[in-house]
Amino acid sequence: MSADMISSRAMQWASKVQSIADQARDLTLEAAQSVGARYADETRGADVGKLLEGRTDREKIDGMRRTIAISSKGIDMSSHFASVVKNVASSNLELRKLVYIYITRYAESQPDLALLSINTIQKALSDQNQIVRALALRVISSIRVVSISGIVLLSIKKCMTDSSFYVRKTTAMAISKTDALDPTLHPQLIDCLKVLLSDSNPSVLSSAVEACDAICPGQVAMLHPVYRRVCECLNQMDDFGQVAVLKILERYARACFTDPLTAQETQIGRDFYDSSTPSQDTQQDLSLLIKAVSTLLSSRSSAVVIAACRLLHNLGTASDTRKIVPALLALLRYDADIRYIALTNVIALALTNATIWQEAAEYFLIYPTEPDYVWRLKLEIMALIITPTNSKLLLGELSQYAMDTTDEAFSVAAVQAICKCAQHVPEVGQQCLETLLGHLKSESSSLIGESVIAIRQLVQLNPVGHIRTIKVLVRTLESIVTASARASIFWLVSENLQHLGQVAPDVLRLGVKRFADEEEVVRIQILTLGVKMYVLHCQQINELDVNELNTAIKEADAAHADNEIEAESLTENGHNVVKENIDADPQAAISAALPDTDSMIPKLYAHLAYLARYDSSYDLRDRLRTYKILASSPNWILTKQLLFATKPLPNFVSPSSGKERYALGSSSLLLGRTFKDYQDLPPWSIEVIGAAERNVTLKAPVLRSNNQSSSVPSTRPVTPVVFGAEVQITKPKSKLTGISSLDDFYATSSDDEDEEEDTSASEDEDEDEDEDEEEGDDDDDAEDNLESASEDGSESETDDDSGSDESEGGKQKLLARSER
Repeated sequence: MSADMISSRAMQWASKVQSIADQARDLTLEAAQSVGARYADETRGADVGKLLEGRTDREKIDGMRRTIAISSKGIDMSSHFASVVKNVASSNLELRKLVYIYITRYAESQPDLALLSINTIQKALSDQNQIVRALALRVISSIRVVSISGIVLLSIKKCMTDSSFYVRKTTAMAISKTDALDPTLHPQLIDCLKVLLSDSNPSVLSSAVEACDAICPGQVAMLHPVYRRVCECLNQMDDFGQVAVLKILERYARACFTDPLTAQETQIGRDFYDSSTPSQDTQQDLSLLIKAVSTLLSSRSSAVVIAACRLLHNLGTASDTRKIVPALLALLRYDADIRYIALTNVIALALTNATIWQEAAEYFLIYPTEPDYVWRLKLEIMALIITPTNSKLLLGELSQYAMDTTDEAFSVAAVQAICKCAQHVPEVGQQCLETLLGHLKSESSSLIGESVIAIRQLVQLNPVGHIRTIKVLVRTLESIVTASARASIFWLVSENLQHLGQVAPDVLRLGVKRFADEEEVVRIQILTLGVKMYVLHCQQINELDVNELNTAIKEADAAHADNEIEAESLTENGHNVVKENIDADPQAAISAALPDTDSMIPKLYAHLAYLARYDSSYDLRDRLRTYKILASSPNWILTKQLLFATKPLPNFVSPSSGKERYALGSSSLLLGRTFKDYQDLPPWSIEVIGAAERNVTLKAPVLRSNNQSSSVPSTRPVTPVVFGAEVQITKPKSKLTGISSLDDFYATSSDDEDEEEDTSASEDEDEDEDEDEEEGDDDDDAEDNLESASEDGSESETDDDSGSDESEGGKQKLLARSER
């Protein structure tokens, strides 16, 4: 082996090793770039300028990736605009894409610098790569300078017939930007938009519909010719396009169609033999939309599913609304965030119509791993959809949730849900009350306290029928330590004094006994109970007849007749004093004549007033002064009306009450407040609009090829569906461009039998072409004769007569092939 060969082999191996090393370095760099953390580190932002001014494309790409990553975190990187613009004409495709992305982001803040690259970007509109062309158009339309609006318009006109649907889709987006930049171009942009609306590609059509809604809000006339086409292509659009188009179609239907529920009532009321159906096509147009949207309920995109549910809820009938239920229930298998959105929409629907969700109660059971913002919504839904049929399932689950000792907030929310269930469905009120009473045996003080509060709210709905329940609560008073629960028991006793008999004084005794150790909220209720009992006691005594008092005094005198001193004392302190002072001070006279057993209430009240007088709470002291004035007032009727006034019943309002007025899937529904750009759904139209325009057939645009040397038609013609009309499909006719072989000759024969023979002859010719080395000359002569014969219009069977000047061998072969 020579030395030159060895050296050449060594150089080859060295180049291979160097190539492998470069590839390994590139792979390592790409792996690091995929992580993205290094590029998003703003502490290394000073190195970006050096990388952008680098000599190699690799350094520039690295610098551009760093720049875009840092800007994505909200950091302003417009200071590198000049260094970035210099690379706009780079031959590296990846670098140009990054530069276009950067210019698109900062073109509005740096319009003067962006104009420096306008010529180069404009040339990129003719690039072979569709992504480069689309990015170039996006950059040009993002430069917010009115002086170049004409250039932007020319770019739009050029790209609206581009052969790439992605470029045409970008053109539709650029139309809305240009209209906002220069409103004087509105008529010309409308013409461009009409061309894009006739496009056959679903992605382009969706973007064109969005642009139409952006530059012509509320004007539905442009959508009439493409309405049916949009309904047909709805399931072929991308997810983002479907969401936007569904919102537009929803408003279009409300503006152009009549209410289907009203139409059904009119149809039912029409004469049976009346065949006039003027709105039949219109109802079919609406049914076409409903049918197309129903297929989107099984979409993999949760946004599309919710948008479809919103449209069916606002435009469909009751049967269409029921289709929403399985679609929203399917979203409960997604992540927690999507479950939260789905449950919010379920609540909005349940507030208006809870019956459609009652059979799906098992879908709203709570899992242990669910976050609080999810299980709170599920508890709210349980309270809304409970019925006597599913009450056993839901109350059993809620009772188990309430006894959860690991999460106190969850337990409290479950008890509140049980109380709401009893309020929404009175038929299950007794079951809810028994469930809450069972919680009083629990060892959890928070559960007992919350259960007592819930019982108090339920008893307040029908206090006379729950006297036994109040007595049960009184027995547990000493064991309950929660302040709110103890205050609820004292409040219940004070509101039902007439029905509790001797239970109330004993409760007051227990309250006064621990008054100093109770919390303020409990002390207030004890003071209220004492004042009410004292006023009621005094009123009852004041209503006694004077004859009854005299009878009581005489009986007392007879009982003490054996002791003259005591009898005289009783007469002096009782009968005479009462008789003389009964009109002046009835309360003092009655108190003097009372037996010893009835004097417990005034004594308890006096002791209670003494404790409250020196209480640390100024609120309690103020209440005491108010109660003293009421108790000493001679107008007992007014005092009773003030203290024993009927309290309002508890209002079990759902936390989401009021959200049902917002549209499904809207941000206002999620947050419970109206956003600035929120728009209510318009009412149904009184009459049908655009029925004739929806039957118009649009011509498909002629698309421009990439090399701009020829034009190609759109992928398929745009022919909207016309109800009641026959659809005629015209097949394109093949044109004969020339005769170059036997295949073309036999294909143009007019006789059917000759066509069959020509087909077999063509097959034989294909077999004989493999033997061109032996019979090439003869075959060429025969083909020339056949071509000349076809030009003269002769049949294939007479070709042997027209070839008199041919060689004998060529004639024989020609005759043989003709016979075959």
